[in-house]
Amino acid sequence: MINKYLKNLFKNLAGMHLKKTTILYIAMLFNVVLGYVITKINTNFLTLAEFGMYSLFMNTILFSRVFFSFGLFETTARIVAVERDYGTIREYYGANLIITLLMGVVLNITIMLLSLFFDKIFEIHIGYLLLVFSPFVFAILLQIMIQTVLRGFNYIGMLSTYTILPRLVYVLSLAVLISTERFTLYTSTGTFLLTLLFVCLFYAFSLKPKFNLLKKRLFTLLSEIKTYGSNLYFANIFSAFILYIDKLILAFYIDASQLAYYSLAYTLAAPIPYFSNALSTSAFKNFSQYNYIPKRHLYLNLIYAATISILLIGFRKYVIVGLFSDQFLPSILSFIILTIAFTLNALSVPYTMFFKAQGKGKEIRNITFYVQILFIALNLILIPGFGITGAAIAVLAAFGLDYVLYLIYYFKLFKTRGRLF
Repeated sequence: MINKYLKNLFKNLAGMHLKKTTILYIAMLFNVVLGYVITKINTNFLTLAEFGMYSLFMNTILFSRVFFSFGLFETTARIVAVERDYGTIREYYGANLIITLLMGVVLNITIMLLSLFFDKIFEIHIGYLLLVFSPFVFAILLQIMIQTVLRGFNYIGMLSTYTILPRLVYVLSLAVLISTERFTLYTSTGTFLLTLLFVCLFYAFSLKPKFNLLKKRLFTLLSEIKTYGSNLYFANIFSAFILYIDKLILAFYIDASQLAYYSLAYTLAAPIPYFSNALSTSAFKNFSQYNYIPKRHLYLNLIYAATISILLIGFRKYVIVGLFSDQFLPSILSFIILTIAFTLNALSVPYTMFFKAQGKGKEIRNITFYVQILFIALNLILIPGFGITGAAIAVLAAFGLDYVLYLIYYFKLFKTRGRLF
């Protein structure tokens, strides 16, 4: 009986988009490796002060882009996922592209204005860096737009190559700078933006935007943003504001060594939800058509999350000490807690993506707000007394609440529809 059940389960799993999921998952992991390579190159060829300036520049522009999406990208992704006619899809994408380019110009101007008084506020002076590269920062807005819209198109193969290509081209360009002895803070930063812009523009027009019925498509997009996208916009702002709050609070109460222990544990545990993201991204277009999340999707995600969690915790000492050194032994307890936390995060991913596909922006906004309030409160309460362990517990509690709230909202939603599976 059990063998028959398992046989049917894996037969159902084979019917899922496992090929697409696997390709996207591998792309995500390779992108992480490229990120480590980029960090290694910049830390080797820049001074400590220059690398600090580079990091602050990147964080500033990445943080800024959150405020210029206005929920447009998620709205477009949902519309193109639901729409069946390819011509109409291209028209919506064309309208989306025009708005994105206009918002990009506004972002450029904002960064230029910010550069004029940035150095008066912060100790690390990057005002001139912001001023010089302000005409090109809209590339980071294009980057997140294309990534989100490709999910709606269900072009998983293209999304996989797009996940890797910007960093790959950047790494190759950095190699050229090194070989020609032209590697500086400005050439590294400029190369990042220009290579990203080149790749983004290539993909942006590869999707073949159409500009027919532009006024009508723009009106529909703006209407959908009001009812759906704006809720996700505020949810993203909530997340962006507190993305680094635990590190900032830790830096206030503990020394650099303790922060290094926590950062290592966090970095090692953070990729756990990648497979869940790849799986749910591959199913996003189907989610927009379903009334519920298929059981086989939840089962596969559960099997993956449980397996990776058990393996990481079971081999925790090898992961920490074997890959790094015994000086990071104090990271182990935080690593265990964060592994469980990100496992819970992986379990909630299908519900998050399903709610996005179903247009449940308000529910996502509410859940995100409650979770972030708890996260900030626990960091303020636990870190002074328990240090990095307290920070890890705060992450665990936040992701646990996130998972529970999604389950509650999911049960509530499908109680009204008369079924759960």
